[in-house]
Amino acid sequence: MKKFTIFTIILTIVVVVVLAELMAKDYIPGFSTDTNVATDQSGDMKLTLPTSLDTKKSIATNVLGSDGTDFNKLGADNTVVPADTSVTAPITLPTQDATGAIDTTAKTGGPDFLDPNNFSDPTATTPAKKTTTQSPTQTTNTSGVKDFEDENAATPVVGNVYLRDEQIKSAGFTGGYLEDEPLDGRLFKTIDISDLKDTEVTKTDIRSKDEILAKVYIFKVGIGNSADEVYKTLKLKASQGLNVKLNETNEFGSASFFMNDPVRSDTAFLVVRISGLVYSFSYPKTYHSQVKNLIQLISWELG
Repeated sequence: MKKFTIFTIILTIVVVVVLAELMAKDYIPGFSTDTNVATDQSGDMKLTLPTSLDTKKSIATNVLGSDGTDFNKLGADNTVVPADTSVTAPITLPTQDATGAIDTTAKTGGPDFLDPNNFSDPTATTPAKKTTTQSPTQTTNTSGVKDFEDENAATPVVGNVYLRDEQIKSAGFTGGYLEDEPLDGRLFKTIDISDLKDTEVTKTDIRSKDEILAKVYIFKVGIGNSADEVYKTLKLKASQGLNVKLNETNEFGSASFFMNDPVRSDTAFLVVRISGLVYSFSYPKTYHSQVKNLIQLISWELG
């Protein structure tokens, strides 16, 4: 019995001490001594923080779209304008004053900027459009450069790679130009060359407006023949002419000979092998120096 009494007394003391501790630390509702702790009518505790620690004022949570604004981390405050699909607001374009300047203050809605390319100068006159007709196979070239694929795009070529205008002018044929002459199958009008194999022959006049200054025959030899063989054949054929004498001087090119025709004593006839080609010249003897210069220019170029 005494043990039970002692236990009861000790338990009572412990309970009193615990209650005192709880009351001292404001853990019991209704006994708070701190103004920051309050109890509502339902008995629940509410925590009242000081003004300096109010998280509602010190921490602001901004959610994109929650209040219609967007915080730009670069420092700009961009306003998001909600789209209204039910009503289309009219847009008033900027007006222009008398000097042509655009008044950008008169806007009643729409975007904050307008494309300047949409504006036109009311004082400028619009030129009338021209209607052009072009061939279905020919395109308009806006660069001014002739297109070689267009119709009639080919330009006449003066001379060729074996005889050119600048060569005859440098040789001394002042005012001269080149003009093709049909070949009748004869050299110097007396030597038959129609049977030459694998050889293309052209005949070109060096002339002025008033007269023919000289004539040039060019023998272009194919792979089935050689310039040396053509040269020898021409020398043989020339020697068979009536009263004709040959004078092989080898003065020009790799080999050369003159054909002297007593019937045409004022005209010189010369055959020259230059590189892989054979040239033949007929000309009045007064133009011998010019022809000599021309042969030298051709030899330098062909090597």
